[in-house]
Amino acid sequence: MQKVGIRTRGRGILAIALPAFVASSLGASEEGVIEKLEPIKVTTATKQERWVEETPMASLIITQEEIEKLGASTLREALENSAGVYVSPDGRGMVMRGLSQDNALFLLDGRRIKGEFSNTYELERIPAGIIERIEIIKGPSSVLYGSDALGGVVNIITKRPQEGLGGRIEVSGGTNSHGKGSKSLFDLQLYGGDERTSFRAYANALDRNPYAEQEVANVLVRQSGVDRKPSATTGGVFAPIRNNVKDSYGAEVDYRDDAEVFTAGGAIRQRLAENASLRIEANYMKEDRHSRYIAANYPSNYYNGANKIMVFNTPAEWRDDNERFDVAAILDWEVARELDLRYTADYTKYKKYRNIYSLIYADLGYASSTASANSTNITTMEQWSHELMATWNPSPEHTLTTGAEYRTNDVESTAYNVNDRNYKSAYAQHEWRLTPDINLVYGARYDRTSIGENQTSFQGGLIYSLSDKTKLRFNYAQGFKAPDDRVLYVNQINPQGRAMLGSEVLTLDKTTASTLKAESSDTFEAGITTRGERWKYDLGIFKTKVDNKIEQVQEIGAVSGIAYNTFRNVSEAEIKGVENSLGIMLHEDWWIEGAFSYIDAMNKAEDIKLMNVPKTLTNLSIEWTPLEAWSFRLMSRTIGEQYISEEEKVGSFTLVGLKASYSPSFVKGGEIFGGIDNLLDRKVPTILGGDPGLFFYLGARYNF
Repeated sequence: MQKVGIRTRGRGILAIALPAFVASSLGASEEGVIEKLEPIKVTTATKQERWVEETPMASLIITQEEIEKLGASTLREALENSAGVYVSPDGRGMVMRGLSQDNALFLLDGRRIKGEFSNTYELERIPAGIIERIEIIKGPSSVLYGSDALGGVVNIITKRPQEGLGGRIEVSGGTNSHGKGSKSLFDLQLYGGDERTSFRAYANALDRNPYAEQEVANVLVRQSGVDRKPSATTGGVFAPIRNNVKDSYGAEVDYRDDAEVFTAGGAIRQRLAENASLRIEANYMKEDRHSRYIAANYPSNYYNGANKIMVFNTPAEWRDDNERFDVAAILDWEVARELDLRYTADYTKYKKYRNIYSLIYADLGYASSTASANSTNITTMEQWSHELMATWNPSPEHTLTTGAEYRTNDVESTAYNVNDRNYKSAYAQHEWRLTPDINLVYGARYDRTSIGENQTSFQGGLIYSLSDKTKLRFNYAQGFKAPDDRVLYVNQINPQGRAMLGSEVLTLDKTTASTLKAESSDTFEAGITTRGERWKYDLGIFKTKVDNKIEQVQEIGAVSGIAYNTFRNVSEAEIKGVENSLGIMLHEDWWIEGAFSYIDAMNKAEDIKLMNVPKTLTNLSIEWTPLEAWSFRLMSRTIGEQYISEEEKVGSFTLVGLKASYSPSFVKGGEIFGGIDNLLDRKVPTILGGDPGLFFYLGARYNF
């Protein structure tokens, strides 16, 4: 991963978290041993292509070369070894600088991805094979991207149309040492064209079997306000429960769901004139997922008066059938030498169908699994987006970026309905080379939504060059997240069998509504980047304050006395941290890379730690290329302790992986790769999602 912005002979760099004085001691490396290293460019930080060392925002770049060396098949596998990024073992959660993935804005080629509000599945929906690079901006980025960029931006940039004719085919598969949690992947890509018209197309299929662990479901039933075992209930009303429902059941609990994901898409680029081009992009995704779990509540088919008797802690299964289609048109026009315009229009449609079924349906009084269906969620979301951006370069010292954006969202759902919710915004950013050594970047944005949430965001930073190899950076940025439709309007039963009621929903149980304010964040950060001929070191410190944090809370129904979930502005968070990385080339065949992050994340309102935020993250990678055709990599990541409740915390654990690659000279463009994940077969706490343990995989790709 080229976290430090340099490449060595096209193979990558070494990075290990060591004190800066160690790096400086290596500065006297022999001249000519290492070729001059090429810096990396980033576009997401300022919406302009800039050297990553010339942007005041902390940025992380993962290139296509690095993704292939990792043997990654999905976005999740490309991210999980990234510096300062924590991906949970089950792949559903991500934490960056103390904030979860629902506080990060996920973009595909700079456009918003429509899907689950929590971004639960996005890490496993995007195949690694289509990715050209991943640009991660750590910290608030609302000046350029508006709502949802509270904690950062993850921009997945896909491969562009190319001239000529060629493509790639890849197959891979793997399983753990017990034959569980197996997965297989097929990926096909084609490109072609000339300088006037070119295209790229892809198709990808991922099939993964679940990884499960055996657990015990201890069943309870509430009678007269007391939770009892089914066998301990009394009276004729509860006789069917007492006679049919066991006190406990053995249950297979899936910690990685069963998933079939198919994606396809492509792009066509057409040069309209010497100074204008049009690109059309389209992507399609269909997935089937199901997972077994222990439901907190499940309605039986036995009645107490007019109401079904609720049974707690029963084996159940959810099934998801999701589909997404998006299409975009991007028009680039060089109006004059100093002025460029870009207009982007895109449409996304996301369809979700979810049902929950009891795995003990007969005991609960249902005639079939289908009859036990509960908590049905049928949702269709549509989004239209239009953005016009202008870039003006009146002189080499000044770049002014301005833009306006308009989005509309429509939702039809069994959970809630929202029509024509719209977002309007305008932004401006100025990059000013004040002196040869000082580069300023500052900007502002105004957002307005149809629900009355108006927000103004600011950002300002500078780069100060102490020398051509050492640069200081300082940045202040604001972020915000407007309340989404789910937290405002949802009214349904979740997979655990508990009512989910938006803040503005009123029912017999929920008798008061609350108006949610937008979450907002302010971040101050400073850092230094320095490099020599064989090394590069980066150190950053930051402090983030989050106000009006929206959290899911549990309340007790006014009539039923049963708990339900709703949403409130309940907390204020303060997050402080240190991030550093160091790259060293020990020998032209040996590279080491790594990073270390320390995070202190507090809920200031209650004076407790933020939940599910690791205190430390450590990454280490050693790469050896003994021959041009062979490459080996040993990798480890250590996840520090984290709180999972106010009283309970999970200790640290380390996962080690080994990767190998062989490119035979007799098959031009061919490569065989393989590896072992969790090489030491470490046990991961199941509360964090579990891990299938020792996992073997093998694959081959051919570029033609």
